[in-house]
Amino acid sequence: MTIETQSNKAQYAGNGLAVDFPVPFPVREAGHLKLFLWRDGRQTPLTEGFTVLGAGTARVTVRTLAPLAPGARLTIIREVPLVQPMALKNSGPFNAETLEGSADNLAMQIQQLKEEIGRAIVAPESLNAGEVTYSTLAELLGAAEVAVREAREARDQARAELCSARHYAALAAASAAAAPEILNALEGKLEGKLDKDDLGPFASYSTEEKFTGQYWLDGRKIYARTIECGAMPNNAQKQVPFTIPNIHRVISATGYCFTPNHPGGYAFMAPLPLINGAAGTNIGLGVEDNNRLSLTSNIDRSYLTESYVTLNYTCTDR
Repeated sequence: MTIETQSNKAQYAGNGLAVDFPVPFPVREAGHLKLFLWRDGRQTPLTEGFTVLGAGTARVTVRTLAPLAPGARLTIIREVPLVQPMALKNSGPFNAETLEGSADNLAMQIQQLKEEIGRAIVAPESLNAGEVTYSTLAELLGAAEVAVREAREARDQARAELCSARHYAALAAASAAAAPEILNALEGKLEGKLDKDDLGPFASYSTEEKFTGQYWLDGRKIYARTIECGAMPNNAQKQVPFTIPNIHRVISATGYCFTPNHPGGYAFMAPLPLINGAAGTNIGLGVEDNNRLSLTSNIDRSYLTESYVTLNYTCTDR
């Protein structure tokens, strides 16, 4: 055979109907195909529930017992053994098909390594493995989406230890140093770079929208934005309008209020909402119609001249 394709990988999105998935690259043996299911941010290797049809022919198909569900993604990848089984004898008969098969197997191995390298972070050729640190990669790659994904994976593996961004950087550096070689491509060629502040739980506060690196129960991304609210009300309700395009649902609303000149003669800060147990002295905080904040106080709190509220929310289009 000839190897005319340059890939050993195919992916399909589920629609709840399809069960046949064509394999657009040569496959000699059914056992050379590996299947993975990606759903809800997690990968599951598939070892049963499917059949490989046509292995060794020009038309290879993977048929699943049940349709692939909407929102799921099926990855089909060819993995051949990294060996060279052909043995040529001196002055023996020449079999062109055997020689071509060995060359085909070598091409498949190269494509296999290329695909694996394509899912890795790469540093410049001038750096040695021991010189590659997280700060170096973050500066070169602009803290791309792969860093966020690695942060979630590292957090799951060592949640009790992840108490600071410094520890997360150490884990990322250790992961890079442990690689067998400096890798030369990023998965999907960085389908969309993230802002420097887009580092999940380590993101900084901003009056502009930021992706938190977290996801709500329905799979939607959770964004954060801080809103300046000014002075607290005087025995009244105060509404602060805001506009967030295509907002879907507010997950949480928290903040603080502050004054450098409390009537008692000292600086004072209180969280929002303020629940202190004393009747009539609380400060209520709510969100109405996804477009305005509601701040309520039954006493004069206007001396609290500075306040901010941070919203965590999901959107319908991102």
